[in-house]
Amino acid sequence: MKRREFMETTLGVAAGALVGCDACTSAASTPPQVEVAASSSLSAAPASPVDLEVVLTAAPDRIPLLPGQPTDVLRFSASIAKGARDALVQPASGYLGPTLRVKRGQRVRVRFNNNVGEDSIVHWHGLYVSEANDGHPRHSVASGKQYLYDFQVDNPAGTYWYHPHPDHRTGVQVYAGLAGLLVITDDDERRIGLPDGDQDISLVLQDRSFDANNQLSYSPNPMTGFLGDRMLVNGQLPQTREVRSGPHRLRILNGSNSRIYKLGWSNGSPLVVIGTDGGLLAAPQQRTEIALAPAQRIELWANFGADLGNDVWLESHAFDDPSPAMGMGMGMMGRGGAGAPGVPQGAPLRIQRFVASGDGRQSRVPDRLVSHSIPSAAEVSNTKTFATRMQMMGWLLNDRSFEMQGVAANEHVRLGTVEEWEFVNPNGMMPMPHPIHVHGRQFRIIDRQPGPGFASLRQALFDEGWLDTFLLLPGDKVRIRVRFDRYAGMFLYHCHNLEHEDLGMMRNYLVEAG
Repeated sequence: MKRREFMETTLGVAAGALVGCDACTSAASTPPQVEVAASSSLSAAPASPVDLEVVLTAAPDRIPLLPGQPTDVLRFSASIAKGARDALVQPASGYLGPTLRVKRGQRVRVRFNNNVGEDSIVHWHGLYVSEANDGHPRHSVASGKQYLYDFQVDNPAGTYWYHPHPDHRTGVQVYAGLAGLLVITDDDERRIGLPDGDQDISLVLQDRSFDANNQLSYSPNPMTGFLGDRMLVNGQLPQTREVRSGPHRLRILNGSNSRIYKLGWSNGSPLVVIGTDGGLLAAPQQRTEIALAPAQRIELWANFGADLGNDVWLESHAFDDPSPAMGMGMGMMGRGGAGAPGVPQGAPLRIQRFVASGDGRQSRVPDRLVSHSIPSAAEVSNTKTFATRMQMMGWLLNDRSFEMQGVAANEHVRLGTVEEWEFVNPNGMMPMPHPIHVHGRQFRIIDRQPGPGFASLRQALFDEGWLDTFLLLPGDKVRIRVRFDRYAGMFLYHCHNLEHEDLGMMRNYLVEAG
C-alpha cells in the first residue's frame, strides 16, 4: 500500500471510531453473518458438568465519566445462569465489564451476545483454552449473533482478563470500553493466606481523551498507537482510595492501547512483587520501579500505614520515549491533530492515591509463594527467530502481515514439545517498542540481549515469572521458552500495541498433533 493510501485508510478508520454505535457500524468489516452453534464452537469440550454458566453481552451504554454530559461507551454486562452468584463482581461505577472470579478446575460456559453494532469476539487473555475458545478473529460473529464458549479452567491462581479480538477493530473496541478482569483462585494460593476481601484491590490502568462534549476521542497515530491525555483507573477518573492500615494485594493491569507505565511509589518505597501475568512467583521480589507494557499484569504486596505510610501515590515515573523518531514525524502534527499524543509516551503520571487509616492487622510478606516447574534446556526441540519491522508504513511480524488462515513454515509447532522463540526488534530508522503477546500458553523469558539506549526504561523491565506478554524494546533480542502441551489448533502471537495489531502486526502459529 502506498504511504498516502495507508494514511488515508488508517486515519479514516480512526475518525470513524468514536464510540457511538452508528460510527461502529459504518466502519465495520463484514465476514459471514453466521451464528456459531455449540457443536461447531467446541473442538475440545470438557466432559465434566458445567460449574459456572455466564451470559456475557457487549453493547453500547452511556456512563457519567466527567462532569456534565454522559459518555457513550461500549460495555460488557453479565449475569449468572448457573453457579455461585459471587463468581460475578459488578463494578460500582465506570465502564469496565464485571470481574469473573473462577476456581482452577471448574468448567465454565460463557454465552457471548454481540450487540455492539459490528463483528466481535472475546479473547480470554492468558488462559489455557482450546482454539475454538481463544477468540481468534476468524470466529468473530456479527452483531445480533451469539458465540458459545466452554472450557476447563486450567491456569494457576492469578490475574487474567478478557477483551474483544476482531480483525482490524480490536483497538477501537477496547478503547470504547470493552474489557474486564478474570481472577482465578486455587488451593496453592489459599494455603499462602494472601490478603483478600477488601484488601484485595484491582487496578486497571488506561489513558483516554475526551472532546468538548465528554465523548471519547480516538485518533491514533499509526506508528506510536494511541496516547491519551486523561488517566483512568477501573474505567473512571481516579478517586482517592481509602484503605485500612495493613497489607493489601494489588492486582494491576495495563489495559491501555499503547501506553507503557513505569510504576513506582511516590515516597520511594520498593515495589514488592508477588505475581505476574501467569500467577504468583516462587518468592517475592523487590524493585524500585517496574515497567508495565500494554496487556501485562503485576501483583504487589502493599503494606499501607507501615512500609508505605498513610498517604502515598502509585505513579508512573518519567522515562525516555523508546520511539523518538516519531517526534520528528507524525508527532509534528501538533496537539489535537490526527494522531498527536495527548501526553507523550514516558511522561510522568500520577495514577492512584491511597490514604490509610485505622489499626489494621500488620504482617510480613511470605518468604515463599508457589513452586514452579520450568522446562529445561534439554527438553527444547526447536528454536525459531521472529523479527519485527515496518515496511511501506505497515507493521510486520516474522516478515509478514496478518493472514486470517496463513501459517508460515516456521510457524508450525508439534503438540507436546518445548520450543524457544527468539524475537528480534532491529534498531533501524524507526525504532518502536512492541509488547509481544502469545496466545494459548504462558512462557518464561530465558535471555534478553538489550539494544543500545533507553536505559531509564530498561532498568525497570521485569522479566521474572510466567508471562504471556513481554516488552521488546528497539535493538532487543528476547528468547522465550514455552511448552506446547495443552491443545492442538491455530493460535495467535502479536504485538499488543493494539494499533500495531490492527495494522497487521499479528500472525498465526499452528500446533499439530501426532
